[in-house]
Amino acid sequence: MEEISLSLVRHLPTDWNEAGKLQGRADRSILDPSVRKQLAAVDDDVEKVFCSSLQRTGQTASVFGFGERVEINPDLDEWDFGEWEGRQKADLATLPEWREAPDQLKMGEPFGGLTARVARFYRGLCEADERSVLVFGHGAWIRCFLAIFRSGNPLEMNLVEVQNGEANRVQLRSPADHFATYFDSVSK
Repeated sequence: MEEISLSLVRHLPTDWNEAGKLQGRADRSILDPSVRKQLAAVDDDVEKVFCSSLQRTGQTASVFGFGERVEINPDLDEWDFGEWEGRQKADLATLPEWREAPDQLKMGEPFGGLTARVARFYRGLCEADERSVLVFGHGAWIRCFLAIFRSGNPLEMNLVEVQNGEANRVQLRSPADHFATYFDSVSK
């Protein structure tokens, strides 16, 4: 595998982000981008740009100047929080499972569904020719990706913080990285 430079940008805030509510698959629009504090710096010279099928990521891509280049990939959609959608994230965060065992939480999508979508996206990156990729995504999805990248353990996703509009850059270097090791172990 050749090295892949990947930038993961969480969508800009919505009214529910500002109110501390979990959105999941609720398709909320971003707030007026003219009131944003500052956009994260992203490389304009990327070969491929992706966003989820939820409007807030496409809107964010447009604010960053990538609206014409973005390709929608439903594997980037936010975790379906089920009955937690629209409720306060702080309430969910009080549950020990949130930080220690998110795979034990009852959500609209099983934890394995989220990790399977992250795996499909990762495998697609490995099979593609592009070496510089920009993703406009969601908090839980990006945290899951980063937890696997950093430690090989997606259960640590809620120990990772990702703010709205924040860009995280990773270099995927070899089949021996945490991603390849994790996905090889779950695909056997």
